[in-house]
Formats: sequence, C-alpha cells, structure tokens
Amino acid sequence: MRDGSNYRQYRDGIGAYKFLADGTKLQDFDVYHVEWDGRKLADLFSGLQDGEILVLASQRRRVASPTKINVKLAFDAFETLIYGEVTGNGLLRSVPDKGTWACVYQKGNPISFQEEVNALGHTSTAVLDAGNGLLFLAESIGISDYRKQEDNFRVGDNDAIYPKVSVLDDVSTWQPGENVVFASTDYDYGQAEEAKVVLCTDCAHNEFRVDAKDRPQYTHYGGLDCAGTVDMRGEVGALTRNIVIQGDVVEDSDDLQDKFGCHIKIFNGYELVCIENAELRYVGQQAVKGRYPIHFHLCTDVSSSPPYIRESVIHHSIARL
Repeated sequence: MRDGSNYRQYRDGIGAYKFLADGTKLQDFDVYHVEWDGRKLADLFSGLQDGEILVLASQRRRVASPTKINVKLAFDAFETLIYGEVTGNGLLRSVPDKGTWACVYQKGNPISFQEEVNALGHTSTAVLDAGNGLLFLAESIGISDYRKQEDNFRVGDNDAIYPKVSVLDDVSTWQPGENVVFASTDYDYGQAEEAKVVLCTDCAHNEFRVDAKDRPQYTHYGGLDCAGTVDMRGEVGALTRNIVIQGDVVEDSDDLQDKFGCHIKIFNGYELVCIENAELRYVGQQAVKGRYPIHFHLCTDVSSSPPYIRESVIHHSIARL
C-alpha cells in the first residue's frame, strides 16, 4: 500500500495506517513529522481502541528533538500505549539519524507488539499475525540515500508476506535462517538477489519460503521460451555452509584498501587440495594482481594428486575468480 498525496509520501517522519483485524482500513496513509505533528501523533496513539491494529514505519528521517514538547507528547503516548506507562527508554526515542524503524501493534494484545530498528541503508520490518489468516506488515526500506527511503505496508495472507518459491530440485534440507540467491534472468546481472529462508509447514520437497524483508524486488523468469526449446528458468542456490572462510573488509566502500579480503593460494608441488562444503565470502584482493579468491599458482601437472572444490559457494567476492 502506497496511497496518499505526493506531499505526504515525501515528508520526513513516521508513516502510519490503522486497521481492524479483518483488514478494514480505518485511516488512510499519513506521515507525521514528529516535531510538527507530535500532538496529532500522540492523539493517534492514545485514541487506538481495543482490537485495532496500528502499523508504523519511519520515512526518510524521523526528525525529533527530545526537548520539544510535541516530541515528548508523542514519545510518552507511544510508550503508554505499548507498556501502560511512560518508560523513557522506548526504542522509538533512540532511532539513529536517518535510520529505519518499523512497528506493528494490536491494542489489547500485548504479545502482538513487534518493532525493529536499523541504521541507514538497512531495512527494518515488523509483522503481526492477526490469528485469522491475515498478516500485517510494516517496513521501512533502507537504502544508502535517505531521501529515497520509503515505507511499505502490506495486509495479506502468508503467501503475500512470506512468498513461497517453487524449484525443480529437492530443497527439503534448506533450513530456516539459511541464505539463498536468485540469479538474474535479465540483462542486468545486478538483479541477482539474496533472501533468507523461513519456516514453511506447508511446503513440498521442492518449495521454500523467504523472509518478509527479502521478498524479491525483480522478476526472475521461471519458464521455457521458444515453444519450450529454450530454458529461461533462473537458478536458485543455497549460500549457507557450515564451514565459513571470510575476509575482513569494509562494505559499501570504494577505497581499494578496504577491499582486501582473504586469499587462498595453492602453489605447484602441493601435497593435497580438497575444499568441500565451504562458504567463502569477502575473498580476493582487488588492489593486488593475482589475488583471486582461490588461486592455483603455476600448478602444472596435477595428475598425481588431482585437486577438487566441491559443493562450495563463493559470494560477495572482492576480486574476480
């Protein structure tokens, strides 16, 4: 759901909807600047009735000075709604500058309260299960440019919030919390996407569900083309392994000195090389020639001891293979 005027969509503050448990919308989307609209935000919190559901997410910046009376009113009203009293240490008070925050709550149902906060560039997601087949999602989408940060709200069943993915092979061994990758089926290789597997009690052996915050943003083609003669189906692969070999790098940096990952180098005359079921990430050294993730250096005749690399993954590498 992204309704409302452009004026509201591009304001700083907290985006909000109010629903009944059956999905009936009680309030259109609005954005509350915490300083300018603090009293209105406090009224929204204090006016919530038993059974009503509030979905909230920070948009662009949650601009707030704790010394302002309107800001204090809003924070106090929120904590009173959630905790029954003003605690002075609610998470909403400490959202970092330009950070993301998402929250869902049903009045009268204390265990329904969910919230998440993250720094700039990282998405925050909160999901409420109404117990009637409907899920309510609030999401503050984190990207590096806070001016493009936006809210995302959804009301739907399990498939709408936690998408089910069908593949050709048996993926019944993939466990909740493991990471997978969807290969790009576009000309743009940047449309490859990662997702986290979540629990699925109704999945067949070739199906799995992904986390709400990892719903694919691009189309990944899953069919045959040219009357069934060209296989256009995108690959899906598991990234998680029990053995992890990882470099120490600074993410989102363009400085070559921050792109100095680990490097596995095998020289001619080795005794034995066997790498199996390993996960390599942040590997390779972009600023140094010949520093690939795995480098067989001038290895000539290997017939006496054939090396192998099996069932392993390399991702977020810093240098090409």
